[in-house]
Amino acid sequence: MPDWLMFYLLAANAYGFLLCALDKGRARRHGRRVPERQLFLACLLGGCFGVYLSMMVCRHKISKARFVWGVPFFCAVYVGLYLYFFSSFWR
Repeated sequence: MPDWLMFYLLAANAYGFLLCALDKGRARRHGRRVPERQLFLACLLGGCFGVYLSMMVCRHKISKARFVWGVPFFCAVYVGLYLYFFSSFWR
């Protein structure tokens, strides 16, 4: 895997984790929430593992079926893409 892609995925997952944790903090204080669309956009752009980890650590959005099924789906898609493009298994 190229170094720039590894750095991008690390940054995207850190962003996804922090975004979900920020939303959890705002939910507790009844502040201005992060839109769900933005959380899914973070997943789509490569931060799905960070969002999933934050869901488990902060116990956030675990009662919403859209997140319980959607975020692991994005994770599975990214694992499949990784295996397809960067694994010698398919070559």
